[in-house]
Amino acid sequence: MLLKQAFASAIISFFIFSSDVVGSPLPVPDIDVDHVFDHPPGSGHPHSSNHPPPIPTLSEMMHHLNIHRDESMFHTCDLNKQGTCKDTRKWAKDHHPTYEVLGQIWIDQDYQKPWHVEEEASKKFFDVASQAMARMSSGTVYVVMGPWKQKDGKDWYDQSVWARKEWPELEKNKEVKSVIRVNPATGETIDIK
Repeated sequence: MLLKQAFASAIISFFIFSSDVVGSPLPVPDIDVDHVFDHPPGSGHPHSSNHPPPIPTLSEMMHHLNIHRDESMFHTCDLNKQGTCKDTRKWAKDHHPTYEVLGQIWIDQDYQKPWHVEEEASKKFFDVASQAMARMSSGTVYVVMGPWKQKDGKDWYDQSVWARKEWPELEKNKEVKSVIRVNPATGETIDIK
């Protein structure tokens, strides 16, 4: 028994104090040290991979939209929620089925997804996307929104994307021959350009 204990002790000592074992390098995992402290998606941490990429420029955005002549439809809600995307699609289906809103003209529908992770980034992204659509539009364009009070039909909420980005771009776009405003509740139209 004593002999067995001495033998086991010698074996253990050999492995513990052997220069071959102590001097051998341990295997090192292949990891990207730049991302050791990254936070998982959805963690809410500002450095998680859910942080959106930089907002594309107008010119970059234009490469991701597929717009044809006489097919652009815009919409903006009034205080009574007339002029929603749903109103616009319904009106287009009934009157001009080839016309499309921004959500329908992406070359790749997934392109917009990275900017949906933050509300502020999403707003900035769609400001640029809306302006790009207006710049690329041509022919006759429709905008669906609530009823107008001014005789020329150019009264709308001045902080809307329509007022800030889309209308100014359409107004100076020489390829756009006509902009027609539609009241979705009545179907009434007015030419505003």
